[in-house]
Amino acid sequence: MGEQDRRTRYETAEGALKESEANYVALIDDLPELICRSLPDLTRTYVNEGYCRYFGKSREELIGRSFLDLLPEEDHVPLKEHLASLTPENPIDTFEHRVWRHDGEVRWQQWTNRAIYDKEGNFMEFQSVGRDITERKEAEEALAESEEQFRGAFEYAPIGMALVDLDNRYFKVNRVFLEMLGYEEGEIIGKTSWELTHQEDVAESKRRTSRMVKVGGLDREDLEKRYVRKDGGVVWVLSHVSLVQGSQGEPGHFVGHYQDVTDRKSLEGRLEHQALHDPLTGLPNRVMFMERLRRALERAENRGASPALRRSCAGNTRNAG
Repeated sequence: MGEQDRRTRYETAEGALKESEANYVALIDDLPELICRSLPDLTRTYVNEGYCRYFGKSREELIGRSFLDLLPEEDHVPLKEHLASLTPENPIDTFEHRVWRHDGEVRWQQWTNRAIYDKEGNFMEFQSVGRDITERKEAEEALAESEEQFRGAFEYAPIGMALVDLDNRYFKVNRVFLEMLGYEEGEIIGKTSWELTHQEDVAESKRRTSRMVKVGGLDREDLEKRYVRKDGGVVWVLSHVSLVQGSQGEPGHFVGHYQDVTDRKSLEGRLEHQALHDPLTGLPNRVMFMERLRRALERAENRGASPALRRSCAGNTRNAG
């Protein structure tokens, strides 16, 4: 092969290489991700066009300057510690930190950093790919704030509150609910609500709960029922229970609000007794007699009693009146 042929082939290969490099650079520049290369001291040696657009600076303003110059100072040490943790055995890891934009806005970024080593294991440079995660971080912070507010409202509510799973087992209860039933938290978590409900009220509670799951989370059940305290005492509770749905609309768990109404129920019982009994003798009075007679008449009608018997009962009612 002559010298001219070798030179032609070399020039062809060199041209193809340059074209390939140009295509690669164009591809990197078109990516939405931020791409950066930096030396061990974090001096930038390369940034793509996306990096320049994001920070509103030219390559000349960015290359040759420290990767840290766009970070709040309090994030410098955590980032350095993260990069120092990269090793030839584990050269890749992700890290989240804040950055300053050219307009002074603070944004959050997530970077995947790779440490590059030569054949002898000597560290050469960092290759980093980043993306903006500000919206995600803001959503996380808003969620954390909402959860903190819920915890505060839950723990310090003036009424009893509980979270119950679909098997009706308690997985979170507040202080008032524990005091109401006389339990410690460790004693009640994992128990079913049926274990604490008075046996005469279990069937109705189960029926209401089952209906809520079928109807969906827009329904709420309000029910007065009895609970049995740890010491065996009975407490009347006005409960408001709602079903919380998951992200796909599926049943998630129950949220219960509980108010002790034992004193009210006791007063109602005393008033009812006074209304139906003579205050001196304690015997049933005319009001109770009339009520019992009315019930007897209803039972007679339901059982198909003869007209004569119904007239007799009705006559007794009028006479008693």
